[in-house]
Amino acid sequence: MITEEVNSYDLLILGGNVKTSRGTLEQSETPYVRGTVLAKLSDDLYGVCKSDHETEVNQTPNCILLEDVDATESSVDNIAILLAGDVETSQVVTMDPDTTDTHKESLRALSIYLK
Repeated sequence: MITEEVNSYDLLILGGNVKTSRGTLEQSETPYVRGTVLAKLSDDLYGVCKSDHETEVNQTPNCILLEDVDATESSVDNIAILLAGDVETSQVVTMDPDTTDTHKESLRALSIYLK
């Protein structure tokens, strides 16, 4: 189950109607970096959002990771994610060949605004 919380503003979070939560991050070959755009893979499992649809899993943006996470050995529970708010575009991380422009409209629909 995902619980809601509010984090303080920093270089990534600029303000707005900030809404955060927690979930599980899937195992990855490389560590996750704070600010990464994530896709919701199942109930509360998240992974890097890929617009090239390498897999059949829904790869549309769902949130932004709020902490650095090493999930190279297994999935990691209780990670902080941003569900809504204003964020600094230069702090948002996407997977090549994606850019922040790739996900800007989808994130806007979720009330995550790149500034």
